[in-house]
Amino acid sequence: MMFHVKHHPRGGISRAPRTAKRRLALVTTALAVSLLVVTGCTGQMTPPQGWAPPVATANGTLLVQSGTGRITALNAAGERITDFEVKGATTTNIIGRTSTSAPSPFYATPLVDGSAIYLATYAGQVLRLNLENGTFTQAWRADLGEAVVATPVLRGTRLYVSSENGHLLVLDTGTGKTVASFQPTKGRVWGAPALQQNRIFIGTLDSSELVAVNADSGAPEWKHSGSGAAAADIVVDGDVLLVPSFDRALHALDIAGGTEKWRFTGDGWFVGKPLATQQAIYVATMRGSVYALDRAGKELWHFRQQGLEFRAAPVLAGGTLVVADRDGTILGLNPADGTQKWTRTADKTTIDANGTLTDAGVYFVSTDHQLLRVDPASGDIRTFNVQPPQSDGK
Repeated sequence: MMFHVKHHPRGGISRAPRTAKRRLALVTTALAVSLLVVTGCTGQMTPPQGWAPPVATANGTLLVQSGTGRITALNAAGERITDFEVKGATTTNIIGRTSTSAPSPFYATPLVDGSAIYLATYAGQVLRLNLENGTFTQAWRADLGEAVVATPVLRGTRLYVSSENGHLLVLDTGTGKTVASFQPTKGRVWGAPALQQNRIFIGTLDSSELVAVNADSGAPEWKHSGSGAAAADIVVDGDVLLVPSFDRALHALDIAGGTEKWRFTGDGWFVGKPLATQQAIYVATMRGSVYALDRAGKELWHFRQQGLEFRAAPVLAGGTLVVADRDGTILGLNPADGTQKWTRTADKTTIDANGTLTDAGVYFVSTDHQLLRVDPASGDIRTFNVQPPQSDGK
């Protein structure tokens, strides 16, 4: 299996309610991770696919993970422009024979900065590509030797990469060289850290700890315990951090000192990124619920459909809130009151990745690398085959 559940016994004799609660929390986290491992990261014992979402560039080009370790650029009409495949690492054994490992999937979202595109594979290969004149060229590649699930953070000329084992590696965007390395946490980092000015906020999968790290020195500025184990991306919303958690709560932490300003408890695990708009905060659970909250964490409305499982973040497209169930049911909700506008189903489709909004609609990519475009007004779905032609030899 791709990811392994690790239990971290905490010291002390079990003679206080706090210890019992802590152990219960660890068991709950282990069960949650096990579920993601079985149904998300390995696709029920099949090779890992990666859950990187499609990304739009400034000129409307769409970047899609079209295969394991392969990225494809599409134009606004959904037509393939070009591809780039990240080759596996090459190793040499003791007798001098070289071998190349299989390509590794993308879990991290591609980062776009003008014509520069930053990619990170699960195997720890970080690349800068340039997309110019319809062609990908590789500027540099760094092989970190550490697994990467979380989306890196781009800050000026520095790329901050959180490895799965808690290291924070700082790469120079011009050369790809590692200029600093810190370990702000020993827990696994899956959700994308958040950046605000000179601080990076990192949550972990193995504890209830969230750490604010100085981006220049790597020193922890504050730590908060009690926000629950998290696999979702952290979101900066004004002066608070929104932290979705396996403890069935969305936590709002004060960005200055880490104190909890409020928490909202839902009906299931929050693994999808919350969507913060001027009108409300929208967040969905793995039990088929979508909530709209005000800035004090009070529920404005609640939509639930039994049998659905939301892992992708909600997308607000004009006057429609688009939410995608893992098994391909896609809903359009009224963002003001949560009433359902339409429902459509993409057959034989599994959606783990977030969607992205463009002028043409909302795009989702399935675990078998099919690209879906959803019309937010009608719910109509169009499917694009983004696989390179066999004649390409890929």
